[in-house]
Amino acid sequence: MNADMEPVKRKRSIVFNLALMGVATIIISSCAGVVITHKIENRLLLGEKINQMKAVAQVIATVSKNAVAAREKSGLQTIVMDVIQDDQQISNIIIFKNTGEALFDNTFDGKIRKSVYAQIKKIKNLNEDTVTLPNFSVGGRKYMLIVARVAERMPGKNARMHVSGYVALIFQQRPILEFERTKQFLILGNSVARTVRTMVENFNIFEARTILQEVKRANPDVRFAYILSPDNSILIDSNEKEEGKTIADKVTKTAQLVNPYNPVIIQQYENKKSEEIIDLSFLIESSGEKLGVLRIGYSIDRLRKQVAKLQIMLGVIILFLMGATVAVSIIVARRFAKPVLYLADSARRIGQGELGMFVHVNTGGSEMQTLAASFNAMIKGLRERNFIKDTFSRYVSHQVADELLKSPEKLSLGGESREVTILFADIRGFTPLSEHLPAELVVEILNEYFNVMVDVVFEFEGTLDKYIGDALMAIFGSPVSHEDDPFRAIQTALKMREKLVTLNKKWTEKDGLPPIRIGVGVNTGSVISGNIGHIQRMEYTVIGDNVNLASRIESLTQEFG
Repeated sequence: MNADMEPVKRKRSIVFNLALMGVATIIISSCAGVVITHKIENRLLLGEKINQMKAVAQVIATVSKNAVAAREKSGLQTIVMDVIQDDQQISNIIIFKNTGEALFDNTFDGKIRKSVYAQIKKIKNLNEDTVTLPNFSVGGRKYMLIVARVAERMPGKNARMHVSGYVALIFQQRPILEFERTKQFLILGNSVARTVRTMVENFNIFEARTILQEVKRANPDVRFAYILSPDNSILIDSNEKEEGKTIADKVTKTAQLVNPYNPVIIQQYENKKSEEIIDLSFLIESSGEKLGVLRIGYSIDRLRKQVAKLQIMLGVIILFLMGATVAVSIIVARRFAKPVLYLADSARRIGQGELGMFVHVNTGGSEMQTLAASFNAMIKGLRERNFIKDTFSRYVSHQVADELLKSPEKLSLGGESREVTILFADIRGFTPLSEHLPAELVVEILNEYFNVMVDVVFEFEGTLDKYIGDALMAIFGSPVSHEDDPFRAIQTALKMREKLVTLNKKWTEKDGLPPIRIGVGVNTGSVISGNIGHIQRMEYTVIGDNVNLASRIESLTQEFG
């Protein structure tokens, strides 16, 4: 099969390949979007929580004006517990007099109290109702501190605000999973506290212990579950061996502070095994009498490890997808670049005249193959053009051939009147001479003669019109004209005579032939120039009286010698 006719195998479209890259980009964008959305969601939730805590602090500040002014600490406790009893994220509340005296404090830590008041004194814009300090550290943990002023407008013309105290509210923004886990244990703890209350009243220790054991068994994160008596001894424990022991540490003392106004206390600390423990204390009471405290402590380390594991897994997935996308992009880019570079090299080689090549592309998509087919069509066209030019150059000079190829409309049937110079050159007495010579020698002599003479015509950019036996006809000024066409024709005639001297010397010495003489006739005038003949077989020539005159002038050279 001809290489030019080799069928092109259709490949996937570049558009399809780009679509694949788009899908990979969407996957990466989606993963990144999940992470970013999660962070934005946490930020929004934190913002909402801050607004909620500001409202809580402002409510406490508003309803505690009289109690602060009267320094009624019991009244303050009632107010605070009524406001915050359903919000388990609040860690501490301190109510200060404007002198720095703490009227209410559930921190039970003088250092924290002093640290909070020091922060309040540093706040410069306490003329606002509430102020937020997002990075407040308590015991090495970061909390958020909300400060609201306890103030009232004084009567009078100036109507200035009198600040009598401050409400400092400390809370910790827990991750959503940790917060939900705490809520679950709060529900569980309240249910257990209500269930075991009757058992404690009736000293039904076995059943109460069974319930605590079930709590611990069903929740692998629970580190302890027991009921503490008011004197800090363990009344009932999921582990029977622990019952009767007395606990008197700081955390236990805080747990004993549960009361009807604060029935649940949440504490967070690290145990001896360096586990992060959430310690929940629930009040167990009957007819207003405190029977004990239910304490459930669970570790959040496993939950945090799972979150960390999921984050690592998500990060690995994102990195893998990014790596896969980069790899696919590189492969696709190479598939695109390879045919492009190949076509660029092919274009360079074509520009250097290598028209025997065949461009073949099997990668890069159907568009690249279409482009390769166009290259092959172009190469074929250039080969045909060069063939036509080479063939045409046998009749006209290369300059004339280039001009006609640039303006192919000049090769259409039809003509025009123009000023040209016609040259006829004929060999004198060649017919009688050829009758006495071998045919091969006659053809050899004529071919050598015409090769030399036509080269002279082309040298001066004339057009070879036709051969007439042993004569030739050349035109100067058509189809390409020059200002000095007559002079070029005269120079051609003179150089033909010079070349004939050289040819005669060669033929005489080689073949022993007598010298050949030629006659040259030149005439300038108006003629009709154009393509004459059939559309399938035309001849570019000139006609008119001035052409005949040039022929007669050539004939007269025989009479004038």
